[in-house]
Amino acid sequence: MEIIKIAFAVIFALAGLAGSILILVEAFKDEIWKGVLCLFCGLYMLYYMLFDFEHEHKWPMVRSHYLDLASPPE
Repeated sequence: MEIIKIAFAVIFALAGLAGSILILVEAFKDEIWKGVLCLFCGLYMLYYMLFDFEHEHKWPMVRSHYLDLASPPE
């Protein structure tokens, strides 16, 4: 059972990392200063995701950013 928890944690962490990188790339494409703020300030990244981020798959990407915060099932 412990191996399954670790596997879920690794999968969620990788999905969160991928979502963060995709959002960071979009922020740099939008404006350089927005990308730098997203890189160094997590609160601005949250603001950018919720209010400035324009993408056809916005909400799945925002969810994937926060997947690593989800705990694996017990």
